[in-house]
Amino acid sequence: MVSSAVALHLNTITMQFMKDLNYFWHTWENRWLADININADRMVVRELVGGEFWYGNICNKLRLLLL
Repeated sequence: MVSSAVALHLNTITMQFMKDLNYFWHTWENRWLADININADRMVVRELVGGEFWYGNICNKLRLLLL
């Protein structure tokens, strides 16, 4: 679904609700969580993880995407 949204040039954010230790081990070898970012090896889709995963930060990120 994320890949389809990126192909259509839609603003997209991926959200992974994981603990800091899980995030550390997941990003040990690859710097990204979303498959589209891993394939491109750069941030194509913004990612929110762990401590960033609260409604105030989500609203701020969405506001920045829509500007």
